[in-house]
Amino acid sequence: MEDLPSTLESYGADPRIGLRLLGAEDPGLLPYATLVAARNTGDKDLMPLRGVYEWQSNPLVFLVNGDEIQNDDHFRRIRRCVALRGDAPYLGVFHPGHLTLHRVALDSKRQDASRLHDFPPSEKRAMFAYLAKAGPEAA
Repeated sequence: MEDLPSTLESYGADPRIGLRLLGAEDPGLLPYATLVAARNTGDKDLMPLRGVYEWQSNPLVFLVNGDEIQNDDHFRRIRRCVALRGDAPYLGVFHPGHLTLHRVALDSKRQDASRLHDFPPSEKRAMFAYLAKAGPEAA
């Protein structure tokens, strides 16, 4: 989990400003109270959901610990749950040093089918700004 801020920074995010961790005591988590409550009461599907990255105070990417996703069905349940909220258009699955982005939608696509194309390494640091401004493949 300690690698999440540095991973986000490598993709052009500013975790000091936009990262909301679901396990933290943060008044900025009020819009995500249902997710925090579900995790706190032991919802096993949502345990890998670690936070949300906001761009200009609006949710942009829900962040999931990729090491805790059990299989494609588990991934689909997480993706569907955040899609029902209707706020962030992307789901980011992170591993130390790497972030894979997926479109959020109510369909039942597998991880490989909902995945956004990877950014070329030379453009990786502009990824969050690009997502916020262009909204590629957002539902």
